[in-house]
Amino acid sequence: MLRHLSKLHYKPSFSNKRIAISAFAILQHGRFVSSGMTANSQQSNFRQIGTEKDAGALQDLLRRVMEIDADITQTPIADFKPNTQTCTAYCLADEFELESISTKLFVEDYFVQSNYEDMLHISNAQSGGDVYLFSNGTVVFWGCDKKKQAGLLHFIRQQQPMSNTIESKQVVEYTIDEDEVTDMKGDIMILNPYIPSIDLSKIAFSYGLGRAAKLASIEQSLSSYLTEITSIPAALCHVEYSGDQLCNRMLVGKLLSIQQRMAKGSQDGFLSTSDLRWAKPELGGYVDKISTRFDVSTRIEIIHKQLGKSEYRLDLMAFHLMYLVWCSFRKGGYWCC
Repeated sequence: MLRHLSKLHYKPSFSNKRIAISAFAILQHGRFVSSGMTANSQQSNFRQIGTEKDAGALQDLLRRVMEIDADITQTPIADFKPNTQTCTAYCLADEFELESISTKLFVEDYFVQSNYEDMLHISNAQSGGDVYLFSNGTVVFWGCDKKKQAGLLHFIRQQQPMSNTIESKQVVEYTIDEDEVTDMKGDIMILNPYIPSIDLSKIAFSYGLGRAAKLASIEQSLSSYLTEITSIPAALCHVEYSGDQLCNRMLVGKLLSIQQRMAKGSQDGFLSTSDLRWAKPELGGYVDKISTRFDVSTRIEIIHKQLGKSEYRLDLMAFHLMYLVWCSFRKGGYWCC
């Protein structure tokens, strides 16, 4: 009957909630009439309506309309899917030259909407959607289809020819609801279009999601590195182990590279505390909420512990190699243990 209401797209000038409330009341009255009940009846078999999914007041109301409609018409309840869009963050490098990117931007339908020292806001004139580039090497797409994303990502990669960063991404759903405060509920970001400015909300959530994507990139680099050094403890147990100074230097270099990435991310809070301060406290709160959703603080702590253990293993291997060199010198060029 009114299931199509759940598929309506959000329009700021359209009072969705008022219409949905009216539909809810009409359907509820129709249910009472069809079951022979009146509003004054003391007996009611009105069932509990579905489990609340954190998708905003309007989304919850539309789901209730669908369930009452199904109850009246005696038809199966269709799976409710909140009317959400996708926000995707990518980490492509450790840093971007935003000025260079803004001056060379010649990607079809994209234009620079606002340019800051550490952030670039790009919009798509054809299909809509917003893109936020941050100087920390992350880019975040709001409501952009994959084809449009691919074109801009290709352009950005061309501006970073020397980058050997392992790319990563994080995805989260969002919805716009004028009857809810801007917040992170469950796995969905709720954006109020008016308070605060939706652009400011998107910037804060974008920064937080991009931060999570960059952390995922560092985690992948560290995971690859840990795989390489897994055999070191067992190898040191063998008397015949002779070591490899070149290999040791390469492992040290890779470890330093990961540590350097964490140090560069000090502004992103990768050294336990964030150097970045927000003019509006609520914006910092949005960053904290999206960071909590992706367990950013816990993951940072784990990375630091893994780096400490890796450094200890390399110290042991370096000490063992020094011992082998000393033995070689004492024995006239023959290895001994």
